[in-house]
Amino acid sequence: MLFPYTLGQWSVLLWLPNYAETELGAPRDQAGQLVSQFWTGMFAAQIFVAWWILKVGVRHLLLIAGISTSLFSIPLWTYGDIDGLIILTTLLGFANLSLLKVDLSFATQMLRRPTARLVSSLLLGATIGTASSPWLTSQIVTATNTHFVLQFGTACYVALTILLVMARRLQRVAC
Repeated sequence: MLFPYTLGQWSVLLWLPNYAETELGAPRDQAGQLVSQFWTGMFAAQIFVAWWILKVGVRHLLLIAGISTSLFSIPLWTYGDIDGLIILTTLLGFANLSLLKVDLSFATQMLRRPTARLVSSLLLGATIGTASSPWLTSQIVTATNTHFVLQFGTACYVALTILLVMARRLQRVAC
């Protein structure tokens, strides 16, 4: 489940500034600000999620985060104004709701006795996704363009959300 997440996230973070600069004509400093704004939103979300997870639980937060990340990634490739895109990128960072961390928590809850090997495997999966995403997304950009790779990022988030729904159902059946 972590590979679609990292692939989607890095598709957006690596290529959104280039897209904003080349396709939207944004100045380089504003295009680069998009990544910073994503992490600002993510920081705020992590503080919020630390409290909110106690209220709604990991299972519900996971689904909310998957859907909101998928939906909030769409405007990145449909909206054409850099000033609005800066706000939308901040919202995407927040809408992400620390999805990677929540996903890791959920995975450990799927087993009655999670092991250190499970956590190590999950972190390895995230690391492989992070390490391979720049190469893979650059191949996609070479074959298509930066607009398409942003759409691909959304598709990865949607695929992740589908996997999360399936995992939730699997966990419910196993309990």
